[in-house]
Amino acid sequence: MKKLTSLAGTVLLILVLTLSGCQDSAPVNDATGDAEVVVEVTASNYAFDPEIIAVEKGQIVRIELTITEGTHDWVVDEFDAATSVAGAGSTVAVEFEASQSGEFEYYCSVGNHRALGMVGTLIVEDE
Repeated sequence: MKKLTSLAGTVLLILVLTLSGCQDSAPVNDATGDAEVVVEVTASNYAFDPEIIAVEKGQIVRIELTITEGTHDWVVDEFDAATSVAGAGSTVAVEFEASQSGEFEYYCSVGNHRALGMVGTLIVEDE
């Protein structure tokens, strides 16, 4: 019984340390304050608002992601842009240059959120 209690305490300690480390993780591509366009995006469980974001090619774009429920991030692969993962009540940001025109999917990379439809479209229009 003593070994089981010790094991449970160790598992609990590891869990607490792991979760506390996740809350303070830095964004993958942090905002620098040089943005020409600021877009406020809200993330709730399995949805982004707005679902369509339009910018011009060459602009420096800042995405400010506010989480209203759940745990989410914002990712667009073609620009190597991603916020950190954050929980409800948090706002995280990322800046990137919209260096190519076209339509690009942005999504939440947490768990199976993308497969559940947590996606949107970033439209980059020629200048």
